[in-house]
Amino acid sequence: MKCLMLIGGLALAGTIALAPQHLRAQEAQDSRVVTEAIVKDYLAAHPDELGEIVKAYFIKHPEAVGQILAELLKHRPGASASANTTGPTNRRAAIATNAADLFSSPHQVTLGDPQGDVTLVEFFDYNCGFCKRALADTLALIKDDPHLKIVLKEFPILGPGSAEAARAHPAVSETIALGARRGKALNDSELLARARGRYALLLNEDSELLPGATLTLWQALQENPAAACAGARLLRPDGTEQASAWRFPSPLTALAGALLLHRRLIVQSSGQGTREVDWCQSAALLVRRDAAAQVGYLDADFFVYSDEVDFALRLRRAGWRSVYVPEAAAVHHEQLSSDAVPERRIVELARNRDLYMRKHHSTTAARAVRWLTAWAYALRAIAALALPGRDPRRYLLHARATLRPHHGEGLREAAERLNASLAAADATP
Repeated sequence: MKCLMLIGGLALAGTIALAPQHLRAQEAQDSRVVTEAIVKDYLAAHPDELGEIVKAYFIKHPEAVGQILAELLKHRPGASASANTTGPTNRRAAIATNAADLFSSPHQVTLGDPQGDVTLVEFFDYNCGFCKRALADTLALIKDDPHLKIVLKEFPILGPGSAEAARAHPAVSETIALGARRGKALNDSELLARARGRYALLLNEDSELLPGATLTLWQALQENPAAACAGARLLRPDGTEQASAWRFPSPLTALAGALLLHRRLIVQSSGQGTREVDWCQSAALLVRRDAAAQVGYLDADFFVYSDEVDFALRLRRAGWRSVYVPEAAAVHHEQLSSDAVPERRIVELARNRDLYMRKHHSTTAARAVRWLTAWAYALRAIAALALPGRDPRRYLLHARATLRPHHGEGLREAAERLNASLAAADATP
């Protein structure tokens, strides 16, 4: 094919050089038509060769991949021709927004010094040849800099084979590859429905079970046949305890929070020994599957946040109970506790809290809870002005979103926008 194209091109070039200008343009067009016909006929007869040609080119010129991606980003729906979406400022903002997921996810693999003063994050696909070739360079970097931390992130994007490789991970028995970004309640419901056995463990991506936690939760449900859920004791990364179980939300609990009595009157995860509570956080929650099926699993109207509260309340009304198991512990890298938390998470939290109140109480009760909760956040913002390491702006964002839960972009809208852009990209020929 290469010889035919080259010889034809040289022959036509000789002819065009001797022809008048008005004939040259026509003959050049004829040349392109003939060449395209030759290429199309050849590829139709040898369909597999195009892939090999493209593959060989990218192996020889890997920098072309980055150039292609940059062009794709420029033409994504909603992209501005004048906006530099990959500029230094936007890149730094994106890294800061996703710092917890990038640098300290409990599911990542870390090489080198875990407390290193410089962190390198590598996204890899098991089918990526360049990733494999980079291993020697990665090891050399660690050897040269003993204080370097390298974080490895699975990023299976190179086709079905990549998803299959992710499924082969020793800690995974089944991988559900989603074609679009969905809400947590819907994802948890599918996990509960597709799981096998009597129980299913719901574990957030920002949670890390400590040794023996799963067995301890299992024993709690075995010993309490009326219990549908068993929640673990949650710890911050520094080892201090987080609140892990609470009373069901209501105007009275919101009033207790506004009076700064929430730890005494609302939080139920204090003390020792397994005991019944209203609801446990789903960051590390073992669920009895037949009980979950009885109430129709989690309500998908809750995109994320308050979904487990609604779930526990519906279970309670169906005769089931929740138990808090402090002997089972998990480290919770809680994203909402970070000062770098994206505002859309705060909006989603307020929105779903309001949905819960309107679903299980009334519009009037929801309005009262908005004002009481916003007042509590305002008090925290004032206290943050005097406390080191606290950002009052975060509490003010919470207060504003609480008062206006249906304003601003939440996680649901961000997911819908991403899904729409991916669908548009797939539809582009």
